[in-house]
Amino acid sequence: MIGLKPLLSFICIVLIVLTGCGEKREKQEKPDEWHKPSQADFAIPPYARYLEGIKICLDPGHGGQAHLPNYKRGPTGLREAEVNLRVALYLHEFLTEVGAIVFMTRTDDSFVSISDRSKLANKNVVDFFISLHHNFFSNPETNYTSTWYHQDADDSRTSLDLARYVQQSVVDTLQLPQFPPTGLYSDRLVIPSGFGVLRQTKRPAILCEASFYSDPEEEQRLKEKSYNKREAYGYFLGIARYVAAGLPKGILLTPAPESSVETKTPRIQIRVADGLHERGAWMLKRQQVFSDSIRVKLDGTVVPHQYLRTEDLIVVTLPKPLSNGVHLVETDLVNYYGNHSLPNKQWFKVVPPAAKLKLRAWTKTLPPDGASYVGITATALDKNGLPIADDEPIHAQTSLGRLAETESTSQNGEARFYLHTDATQPQSGRAQGESCLQRQISNHHHPF
Repeated sequence: MIGLKPLLSFICIVLIVLTGCGEKREKQEKPDEWHKPSQADFAIPPYARYLEGIKICLDPGHGGQAHLPNYKRGPTGLREAEVNLRVALYLHEFLTEVGAIVFMTRTDDSFVSISDRSKLANKNVVDFFISLHHNFFSNPETNYTSTWYHQDADDSRTSLDLARYVQQSVVDTLQLPQFPPTGLYSDRLVIPSGFGVLRQTKRPAILCEASFYSDPEEEQRLKEKSYNKREAYGYFLGIARYVAAGLPKGILLTPAPESSVETKTPRIQIRVADGLHERGAWMLKRQQVFSDSIRVKLDGTVVPHQYLRTEDLIVVTLPKPLSNGVHLVETDLVNYYGNHSLPNKQWFKVVPPAAKLKLRAWTKTLPPDGASYVGITATALDKNGLPIADDEPIHAQTSLGRLAETESTSQNGEARFYLHTDATQPQSGRAQGESCLQRQISNHHHPF
């Protein structure tokens, strides 16, 4: 039997422990002020000026499916698609006010396919793409912000730069009651191949689920336009902070971008830019990129390079002579803010002179009836016996018959011409016509 004194001591200890737990729990939940954000004034920060000229695609998720019962609706029927659009339109206002160029996948409650959303961003070669959404979960108390990127971190380095800034700014602006261990998620966690809109967009792209409309209290807030504008302001601050951190890039110097060179071993030089010096910032002379972050890809394959730090210059070492045609150069850099370069490709074209011409006709002879014709394939080769570059002009003239076209463009070194007979010339048109054609065909690099 337990004595009275030990029992009282035990009760005391229990009370102390329980009281201590209560105080600890209260401290953990104390940041109630955090969940009651102050009135936003939507001030435009000075660093937002760097958004001028930046091309952004905003994608208000869903739309045009109001006829589907209970589809993407909150507890009292609020449609996610409507909220997504309102937030996107407010964000559009913030961005265009500071000079950003904004493309919208939709501006009303219409259905737009996933592929068409991505095509808009790809066609306009935007700097980045943001899909705006709100989330749903069976537990009505769930409510937090999440931002999604495509596949693995290695596959979405630039997208993750944007995602970090947007995620943190939306979190700070909405101040929702829950904060997960990480707010950044791979779309592969949900779908093995990733979200279609992120997978098909070839530009840096993220999808943000700003909050959960399945939470009854959050649904009521999302009905308010002032709250929608607050959310848009969070996006705006994140985007502005991301761009203010500088967008590093490699600038192709030689060969000049979109130029043609005859040599198959051109000297490829790339200027390094950290995205900050160009603003007149007080910095060390060298462009502030991490030297070991530099990577150069030629036609999608990483190639050796030398980085001349004092000159801010990258010199590429070609492993072998280049093939005839267009070549794509892409430079990966990371500046001291941690921003990766945008995936912008620059190109030049290798077009050595044609040194040899081969002609091939459908038939050896044609009747001189004025109606018959023959197709003649001209194959132009360089000095190494390789087809000249694609899309190069090849011109033809003939003194026998008439040509349907006197100019064609090369594809795999070949161009097609059609020679029609002339009724006034009784001789066989093919042999003499081919001879004349062979003497006078040329591309714009070399006469024959």
